[in-house]
Amino acid sequence: MGRLDPVEQLRRRERQQSLVAELGRSALTGTPESELVELALDAAAEGLGVENVGLFEPSPDGRTFVAHRARGWDAKRSKPKSVRKLVAHAFRGDEALVATDIVAATVRGEPQPLGVLAAYSARPHAFAHDDVVFLRGIANVLAVTAARDRADEARRRSEEGLGFLAEAGHVLVRTLDYEATLSSLARLVVPRLADWLIVDVEEEDGAMRRVAVAAAAPEKQALLEELSRLYPPEPGSQQPAALALVRRAAVHFPEFTPESLRATTRDDHHFALMTRLDPRSAIAVPLVARGRTLGALTFAWSESGRRYDEIDIALAEELARRAAVAIDNARLYESESAARARAEAAQRRVEFLSEASHMLSSSLDYGETLTSVARLAVPHVADWCVFYMLAEDGSIERVAVEHGGGRQDIVRGVLAGHELKPDAPTGAPYVIRTGHSELHAEATPVSLASDVEQPEELAAALAEVQVHSTMCVPLIARGRTLGAILFVSAESGRTFAEEDLRLAEDLAGRAALAVDNSRLYREAEERGEAARALATVGDGVVLVDRNGVIRLWNAAAEAITRRAAADVRGRRAADVLPDWERLADAIPVGTAAQPSVSPETIPFAIDGRELWLSISGVASAEGVVYAFRDVTEDRRLDRLKSDFVATVSHELRTPLAAVYGAAVTLADRDLSGRPDLHRELIAQIVDQTERLTSIVTDILLASELEAGRFRLTPGEIDPILVARAAVEGARMRLREGGRLELVAPESLGSLETDAGRLRQVLDNLIENAIKYSPDGARTEVRLEQGNGSIRFSVSDEGVGIPRSELDRVFEKFYRLDPEQTRGVAGTGLGLYVCKELVDRMAGRISVTSILGRGSTFTVELPRS
Repeated sequence: MGRLDPVEQLRRRERQQSLVAELGRSALTGTPESELVELALDAAAEGLGVENVGLFEPSPDGRTFVAHRARGWDAKRSKPKSVRKLVAHAFRGDEALVATDIVAATVRGEPQPLGVLAAYSARPHAFAHDDVVFLRGIANVLAVTAARDRADEARRRSEEGLGFLAEAGHVLVRTLDYEATLSSLARLVVPRLADWLIVDVEEEDGAMRRVAVAAAAPEKQALLEELSRLYPPEPGSQQPAALALVRRAAVHFPEFTPESLRATTRDDHHFALMTRLDPRSAIAVPLVARGRTLGALTFAWSESGRRYDEIDIALAEELARRAAVAIDNARLYESESAARARAEAAQRRVEFLSEASHMLSSSLDYGETLTSVARLAVPHVADWCVFYMLAEDGSIERVAVEHGGGRQDIVRGVLAGHELKPDAPTGAPYVIRTGHSELHAEATPVSLASDVEQPEELAAALAEVQVHSTMCVPLIARGRTLGAILFVSAESGRTFAEEDLRLAEDLAGRAALAVDNSRLYREAEERGEAARALATVGDGVVLVDRNGVIRLWNAAAEAITRRAAADVRGRRAADVLPDWERLADAIPVGTAAQPSVSPETIPFAIDGRELWLSISGVASAEGVVYAFRDVTEDRRLDRLKSDFVATVSHELRTPLAAVYGAAVTLADRDLSGRPDLHRELIAQIVDQTERLTSIVTDILLASELEAGRFRLTPGEIDPILVARAAVEGARMRLREGGRLELVAPESLGSLETDAGRLRQVLDNLIENAIKYSPDGARTEVRLEQGNGSIRFSVSDEGVGIPRSELDRVFEKFYRLDPEQTRGVAGTGLGLYVCKELVDRMAGRISVTSILGRGSTFTVELPRS
């Protein structure tokens, strides 16, 4: 089409304005939207003079645009690519656009455009600005009409929703039985807000439980019930309800595809069920009250083909809020009612247990006491009650039987004729053997009689006594099972539950304590004299009962183990002595027929100390009595003596071998031409002989000191002269590069002591300093004036002594390096002799040391 002349153009504009005005009047008179769209398309075709006009709307995924209403072309056929591009551009830009042969105007809406009105001319056609204004005017009329209709629809749905919520609110407050309430709510929702509905509730432990399903179609109802049975809600799954619980917000499925539906299922069968349910659109809304998630509602449109929108989601969320409040209120009421009932039951239990405790503490005759407690328990706890006690020989005795109907003599007589089987897999023997309670909510005479030797006979004898429910609980005190209590529900028809079992266990605990106290009192009386006698015995005496619990721990046992009797009595031996279970089998145990056995010496680790105990035991009906004595010191001395013998043997063998070798060389070889070798061999014999003499002298002196036969020869001496002689004599034994220095004032006065023994002490200390010092080290002997004494100090730069060994260096046979890994010889008697000699001179010897830097030995001798 060519350019119009001005007059024709004016007429065309006036006609376009007229068409827009006519369309507006039609919109104002309430013309339905579908009819108005047809009028708009006709007006656009006439006003633009084209044959192709269409109203394009976006597909659900927003990727394509479809001409749902059209003039001049088939709405289902593809449009020219230029049309599709201009429509998409206009929609996303929310504006009117024009091309050479195409014009498009957006039909505005909130929150996004509703569509695009477009015209296309297959013939050459140049659209002008007036054409764009005209088409935009028509699009605006459509937008206003659509907005009006949507507002009317929203108002209508809002009014319907408010009415629905009012009706739902009435249902939700009708009863405090929230499961019945939710079932009624489900029937109300379907089919007004869903074709089917699922209601899931979250329990206190986090598990989900399906409480209601409803469907408009009977076949869908059956499928929902099968779904609930086979695939209950699973926390953490991809099921809509589980997702709503996790997100604590509504989950919207606008439209299901096979792929999106499969993502919500757990396996193929689940998917098949959901496919048959055929959800087209769904919402899962959490039930939240007071900040707690209580469950979820899942709404689904199916056969109706409807889709959920924002208005539906808002309505579903409000319905969920009201349902959650109803659930929360119902649970609060249930909780308060249950708490009140528990409080009343607890008060009754407290009163009962208080009375039972008073009765149990009223006498030390536990047989009489247990009979009284059995009478108290009937009928408060059960219709009849039986107390069983474990005898010393391991058998089980019935000590009290009480029946609420006064037939206890009959029951007692029937039971007395049937012995219990100690290894029975149920009943009192099982409870006593295992220490575990037993509850049978549903019981019969046959099950009650299963723990005796002739169960059929006892069951027949008890046929007249109704048996409905039973409990059997152990009597346990201080870790020992003393017996059991059997409670039987009969005539009352009561069914025992866990709370009844807890009450029975509490009563059994108090009864067991009373029995144990009574037995302890009796045992205390019977063994009082024996205990006082055992307190004076020098050997440790311990009684360990058959359960491994310590019952006796005398004073000697306390002294040996450093464990107070109060801390160990009543405890398991394995807890007091960690090695007990491993070493107990090695302890010889006598019997009544042969009580005397040879003790075994066994090591025990107690509080980080190693104790060697000579121990044996004697078995009795109550357990095993062990007697032991501490031989740790004896064993240590034996080990030291063994080490000493080995050391002395080594010390003697070395010089003897040297003397023997030198003597053989002198005897067998002609050394007339070698005077130097002859003198060297003679010197070696002399030196090694002196070493042998020194070793023997130390051994003999240690023997004399230990036997008390040693005597000093005191006299007035000059301490500096004695020290100087010791230093000069030691210089000949210095290692290469070694230094030995004497540091002393010009005079210290005289000292009254044995000069030879003082010289021996200094010789030993200086020799040790030299032996344990490296080559080139300095050794210092220092004399000082003390407070009424003279102090001799010998310091070295040797290996030093560990702090843990300082207290032991003066022990007999002790060597810092017993294996001689440093090549230092010695008998381990030198420092022992020094200490004994200094003690006899009324002096004091001590040592200080820094590991790796050396040691200082100090001798202080008094002047008088």
